[in-house]
Order: sequence, then structure tokens, then C-alpha cells
Amino acid sequence: MSRAAAAVLCLLLPGCMYVPAPYDVPYARDGTTPLVDTIVTEISCELLDMVRDDRDEAHTYLRRGTLLRYDYHAAMYLTIDSTASGGFAPVFNFPHPWFSFTVAPNYKHSRENQIGYNLLFSFVDLYDRWRADPGRFQCPAVPNTDLAGNLGLQDAVSSALNLEPLAYTDKPSATGGIFNGFVTFTATKSIDRIGPTWTITHFNGPGPLLSGSIATTNKLAFGFAGGPEANKGRARAAANRIAASRSAGLSLGQALANDANTQLTAIRNLLR
Repeated sequence: MSRAAAAVLCLLLPGCMYVPAPYDVPYARDGTTPLVDTIVTEISCELLDMVRDDRDEAHTYLRRGTLLRYDYHAAMYLTIDSTASGGFAPVFNFPHPWFSFTVAPNYKHSRENQIGYNLLFSFVDLYDRWRADPGRFQCPAVPNTDLAGNLGLQDAVSSALNLEPLAYTDKPSATGGIFNGFVTFTATKSIDRIGPTWTITHFNGPGPLLSGSIATTNKLAFGFAGGPEANKGRARAAANRIAASRSAGLSLGQALANDANTQLTAIRNLLR
């Protein structure tokens, strides 16, 4: 039986409210620790692809120089969320010649679990670590969860910095190059009303009585920002690095605030 199916059925048993809802990520060998290693590896790989210099000009990212010279940072907040819901709703019908008596008890139970991870990346740091060890930051060969696949971070950077597809240059200023966004994957696995029905002379039931679902949401929020001044050669100004990191964090905070406002608006619309 899969982890998701076991969690749904478990919700119908006493004491199972203490069992966490399963996440849509791999687990450690102990079976209880969710792992996001491959997601972080995919993020590092996609960021590094924008600044690596071992390819010909046609395959080198056009704003590579900007990301390095302005000490661009990426602040990210990764959340994995899982909600397990189960229901028990039998219907008993007792037919008699002059009347029919129906009993339909209903029981529902759900549990939600969420874990958040704060991540901070520096393009310069990634580049330096990759130059010291070219085998680092390889993309996962086989993604084992949705966020371990292509996240499209390069497309987000290109769109935000308003780049032309073939304008390979590293000279444009990074002024105004602060931006943020989200990548969200949602999956729902469900069992809808299963159960036997028996019909005898004075009884009909209990019918399709069991239902349940596991809804998982993996979300990556990100904020990108560069420093106010360009680094000179290999020298890195500490103030520039601090400013870039701080601006990236503020940009991420704006993304999270926008997402919270969107959710509140959706709730208000449902209550109208």
C-alpha cells in the first residue's frame, strides 16, 4: 500500500490524527524524514547554468556578466505542504411495507502539515565553488519530485531583466533588476466513496461509505537582486554583497506578501 493510501485509510481509525500527512518528496531510510535535497540541487544547477563559462558564446547565458559583476543574490523560500482528508459516510435504509427509515451518519477528518526552508544563493559563490570543483551542481538525472524538474529560473531572470534572446552581452547596468516570483506544483490523490452494498428484505446499505484524499503543494518563492555598484574584477565589495543579499530578501518578502494577499482575496470571495 502506498504512503498516500495508508494515510487516507489511517484517518478513519482512532489515534491516527497523530500521524503526519505524507509529503510529495522522497523520504530518508527511516521513513519519517522528508528530504528536499534534489530540489536544492536543481535550484543550484539552474542558477549555475546562468554563470558558467565553459561553453561557446552561442550557449553562454547572455546576462552572465551582469549577474556576476553586480553580485546578484537569490533569496528563496521553499515550502512542502500536505493535507490528508478522510470521510466515513454510510447510508442505511430499512424498508417496510408502510414506511422507510434511513440513517446516514457522517464523519470527516483532515490533517495538514507544512515545512518551510529558507535558502540564499550568491551567483559569485556558486561560480567560485564550481570552478574549484567542476563536478558540483549537476542537475538531477531523474527528478524524484515535481520541484526537482526544470523550474524555469533562467526564463524568469531573462524576462525580468527584459533581455533580447540573441543580445549576448555583459555590459547593461543592473539598475532596477530586482524581481520575484513563484513556482507552484499541486497534486491531489483521492479515493471517492468505496464500499459494499447489501440488500436484504428489511435492510439496504451501507453503500459507498469511504472517501479520502491527499493534496500536496510544493511551492518555491524567490527574490533576485544585485548590488548598487559593479564589482571591479575579482574584488568584491563587502557593502555591495550585503546590499544585494538584503535586497533579495526584501524582494522575497514582497513575493510572500503578494501571495498571502491573493489567498485572502480568494477566501473573501468564497465568503461573499
